[in-house]
Amino acid sequence: MMTKPLVRYTVVSVLCLDPRRRAVLLVEQQRRGEDGLVWSLPGGTWEIDESAEQAAVRETKEETGLDVVLKGLYDSRVEVMEMPDMRVAAFILTYEGECVGGELRPQDPDGQIRQAAWVPVEQVDQLRFRYPAQRELIKRYARERWGMWFAPPVMDTTPHGEEEKR
Repeated sequence: MMTKPLVRYTVVSVLCLDPRRRAVLLVEQQRRGEDGLVWSLPGGTWEIDESAEQAAVRETKEETGLDVVLKGLYDSRVEVMEMPDMRVAAFILTYEGECVGGELRPQDPDGQIRQAAWVPVEQVDQLRFRYPAQRELIKRYARERWGMWFAPPVMDTTPHGEEEKR
């Protein structure tokens, strides 16, 4: 029996949550030769001429149109996938990010991204993910920040056009 070659590569992804929307930034994509659309965190391959952090910022901009500032590394893991002619070991670095500008509009040079969207955290279980571990990562992140995410929204009861009287 011939052993399949092992291909290794490093992928970066960015986890951005919007507390006002109670949503996570996701991209919907379809890769050539695959059936159907799947969701994932914005991210992609770490190129040799950049740092991992630069790759994460670049990939997020390309896939979503948004500018992010990274707060730090949130998670790292290895996923091994069996392909017909090889085994692939993907080293995945997920950064915590904050959106600071841009316009939500994919500019993906590969043409795989169909849309970028702020998806309510409560809906991630209903989506088909390219990497199912990302769903659990999003849920863990939201749980860790539960007070920030799931506190009732503050309602402004001041009538429009009137200032609160003291």
